Amino acid sequence: MRGKGLLLAVGLKDEIAGELVLGCMDRGLLVNNVKPDALRLIPPLVVTEKDIRKALDILDKVFKERQ
Repeated sequence: MRGKGLLLAVGLKDEIAGELVLGCMDRGLLVNNVKPDALRLIPPLVVTEKDIRKALDILDKVFKERQ
């Protein structure tokens, strides 16, 4: 993982970022692929802990579906 504050990029082992973006979008979480093997997370400045937990739940489900 790389970034500053809550602006993060998640490095992936495989080039699946585009697929993960679509899975997240289907569940209401907007992320983007900065590279085929990296996801960018850019939460709003007023993000709540509840929002962060929901985003992590969505990411977890999308990653698990990919396995």
